[in-house]
Amino acid sequence: MTMSAMDTSMWIVAGGAAAAVGAAAWMASQWWFSRRIAALRLEAVRLERERQQASHQALSAVQQQVERLQRELSAATAARGPARPAEPSAPAAVDAATAVRAEREARLARAEAAFAAVEVDQPVRSAGRDIAFADTEPMALPPSR
Repeated sequence: MTMSAMDTSMWIVAGGAAAAVGAAAWMASQWWFSRRIAALRLEAVRLERERQQASHQALSAVQQQVERLQRELSAATAARGPARPAEPSAPAAVDAATAVRAEREARLARAEAAFAAVEVDQPVRSAGRDIAFADTEPMALPPSR
């Protein structure tokens, strides 16, 4: 064999050895990670089971508390006696209507007094400035940009 043939066969053997090492590494990693994934799946199943159990316990605790509160409420209402609807007292209703009527009349009297005090021929003054409709001053427009 010549040197070039030996070089080629050596490269073929080296390539085959590299492929074998790669295949062995891939199989080892498959085995290792499949074990890890199976362990994680078991852990997830266990955690889900614990979560469901905890939620079931919380739900039953809430139901028991609701039942206990309902029993306490029914005992309290039974001890208090039958509930009677509240009857509005006639004098209180009359007093409220009278108060509303008096307030309305007072507002009307104030409005009439304010209207009588205004002189129609004079312009209305507000903060020392005439606010009449017949103003002769031109309106000041804001400057255009």
